[in-house]
Amino acid sequence: MPEVAAAIARGTDDTDLGLRSARTLRRVPNYRFIP
Repeated sequence: MPEVAAAIARGTDDTDLGLRSARTLRRVPNYRFIP
């Protein structure tokens, strides 16, 4: 999910994508290592 990686890189947590990425981080530990 490039969108999730991009959202994490941007540090966006106030948008729908940001919220989804935050939830994905909790579900998928692998995303923690994505730069």
